[in-house]
Amino acid sequence: MHDAQPIAALRVVLKFRDGAQQKFPLVYGTERRDVAQAVKDNPRALSSGYYFFGQAQHTDIMALSLEVQLANGEVGTLPTNSTIALPPRDAAPGAHAQRAAVYRHLAVRSLQFIRSGRFLELAAAARHYLRGKPQHVTDSLGRVRAIAAEASCAQLIVDHNLGGGANHVRHTLVKELLETGATVFILTFHVPTLQYVLECRRHQEAMRFPVDLDELLQTLPDLHLRRVHWNNAVSFTRQVALLDALTALVRRTAMPVTYYLHDYHSVCPSHFLLDKDGEYCGVPSIEQCVKCLPEMNDGLVSLFAERDIHLWRRRWDAFLFAADEIVYFSQASLTLLLRAYPQLARHPGLKFQPHDISDFVAQPLSFDLRAPLNIGVVGRINAHKGARVVGQMVAAIADSGTDAHITVLGALDGPGRSRHVTISGSYERDALVRLIAKHKVNVIAFTSIWPETFSFVVAEVMSLGLPIVCFDLGAPAERVKDYSLGRVVPLSDGKTLFEAAAVLRQELLDAARVSKEPCVRPIAVVRENAIPIGIGP
Repeated sequence: MHDAQPIAALRVVLKFRDGAQQKFPLVYGTERRDVAQAVKDNPRALSSGYYFFGQAQHTDIMALSLEVQLANGEVGTLPTNSTIALPPRDAAPGAHAQRAAVYRHLAVRSLQFIRSGRFLELAAAARHYLRGKPQHVTDSLGRVRAIAAEASCAQLIVDHNLGGGANHVRHTLVKELLETGATVFILTFHVPTLQYVLECRRHQEAMRFPVDLDELLQTLPDLHLRRVHWNNAVSFTRQVALLDALTALVRRTAMPVTYYLHDYHSVCPSHFLLDKDGEYCGVPSIEQCVKCLPEMNDGLVSLFAERDIHLWRRRWDAFLFAADEIVYFSQASLTLLLRAYPQLARHPGLKFQPHDISDFVAQPLSFDLRAPLNIGVVGRINAHKGARVVGQMVAAIADSGTDAHITVLGALDGPGRSRHVTISGSYERDALVRLIAKHKVNVIAFTSIWPETFSFVVAEVMSLGLPIVCFDLGAPAERVKDYSLGRVVPLSDGKTLFEAAAVLRQELLDAARVSKEPCVRPIAVVRENAIPIGIGP
């Protein structure tokens, strides 16, 4: 953070032995309560956190620094206190030096939580780390073969460990498979330790083993899998190798594969379909993709070192045609997939399967439309979820001179804070209704700038009968267009979304006054037991 100027952009710079450089953009503006307590005279201290994820082009890294761009255009470079120590070439993947580095990092993070009194967050971080941390055992693949040999039905799920809707689907799928008596293997990538992990689940037993990906791929035929579920492999460092191995296995053994269309990773390494400028691309011509992909510096895109969209599409095309099922959660997402692979329209295994939100408990909820506009934004709002849009909404409120307000029910990435914004902090899913009532939200704005394939948030908000506005993108717009309390606007900026929320509130208020009814009832909702909407006494 800077004493006088906001930070506009932050990049990490890697310098290699041959003099070359590589830059990654950082996500800047995450909450750091410990910094705010230590630096109380700087209003930017609370939102001074940052993080990044990516793959270096070479291993001979000589230095790491931070490049800071201030709001006034000035750019400076700061050295870091990071020590880059590469293990010897013949070191085992679980060498002591690597583990020691991980333990040092965890010790420092724990101390930061403790010093700032964030004991609940420390516990949550520890649970997240330990949940995916593998057990170190000798001959882990031998153990896996033995477990598969004992199974009457073994199935494999490929999935990341980043949270969100895809993981929610995976957890449900695992539960259902275990109830049938199946043994379930889950291949994931444990980001904190940069290891591939194979989790083995059966009955009441769960084991996690670190695995070498090449050795695992060679072992797959020995497991006699009944089915493979490709849920999501975003963050995996070797997606193409995994695609090739599974495609070859299907062709040799006719093993059934189900692919779940949670995002657009099968279309582009930029799985949210955001281009080099961070804007939604709409799946343009392949010629535009050829120009765009090499210029992208997003951390996850960097995992595909070849940056060859033709190679990417060929591998995915072969895999998707080899799959016997392609499960999609909205017509909008299938339309975009077919834009990249029009021949898939003839695939016999296309299967429409909306997500089930019956586990979300809708509770009686009322709100006052005659109160000042209080726009609720739900979830962890980062770049693709519309952090910039929220900033534009804040600016629009300030310019309007109205008493409108924004309440983020969750967390917000971004360098600035404002009196026009309240941020609740992270919450458990079951607490959403209580938070909406507590903060007196009366309209929801869905700010995502990518065409989401479903969105649990939108489904849950609609099940509560809340007014909602969103951009004309993906599955959310598909459903909100048919929802009596929803409005869809063309993809633009936060000012447009703020104005749409204000107009929607006024229209609903006018309609209630004309009808002389104490509440407005939704016509099109997700659940049959949607709650009437109160507009005040």
